[in-house]
Amino acid sequence: SSAFGYLLIENSTIQNVGNAFLRFAAGVTPSIIVRNNTIYNCGYASGHNLGFISVAEELETFTMESNLIIGITDVSGEGKNPLFMTKAAKTMNKNFFYDCYDGFLGDETAAALATAGGAVLKENPVVDAVGGVFNVTDAEVKAAGAGDPRWLATYVEVPEDLTQTVTPTVTTWDLTD
Repeated sequence: SSAFGYLLIENSTIQNVGNAFLRFAAGVTPSIIVRNNTIYNCGYASGHNLGFISVAEELETFTMESNLIIGITDVSGEGKNPLFMTKAAKTMNKNFFYDCYDGFLGDETAAALATAGGAVLKENPVVDAVGGVFNVTDAEVKAAGAGDPRWLATYVEVPEDLTQTVTPTVTTWDLTD
């Protein structure tokens, strides 16, 4: 059989992934768990790849908790790319969203479920998502322990070393001796 018990995506940083971030066309797994991840600029819609997480068949459970999702702004294709397209019973808790396009969380009911225990943030929650520095600066996200745990540490910028020694003038050997 090509099925397996469950899919767990945990304690990861995922960035710059096009198309649907996660898509199952047929019954591959009964359960999906997405926990403690920092996700940036992933999953635009194209053709049948609708939904950041798209599952064609019914799942037993779909759990999404303690994630930080940033910069889902590409509404390519048909402009439909909600957070999830699945018939599963959903458990969602402590997920935080920033800079995601209007409609990403779905209708009012879906948005309330997606943000339970979390929030849609108005301020950038990380140091520099574009530059790949996802250290969390938002107190609410830190307190919830959301996102990849490696980014919960306080960011310390390494100072640029401007005290390099000058290299002496280069001597060349002309190979004539």
